[in-house]
Amino acid sequence: MRRRPPGEFDVFLFADYSGSASEAAQRRAIALWRLDRGRRPCKVPGPFTRTGLRAALLEIMARETGRGRRVLFGIDHQ
Repeated sequence: MRRRPPGEFDVFLFADYSGSASEAAQRRAIALWRLDRGRRPCKVPGPFTRTGLRAALLEIMARETGRGRRVLFGIDHQ
């Protein structure tokens, strides 16, 4: 595996989160964005509930980690 300096990532994920108890409200509010190194940011197709967001994040991180890519994830909790 190629050695990278600390802080060098290949994929950046950012979620705009919702604390709403209502799944309908969560689907309207939660968004997930992705930026792959060297490309433009794009919105990950949703809609998401908190449970669905968790599943999507775990799937993306597992897939990219399996490819030897480093992922940085951030979340906005307000």
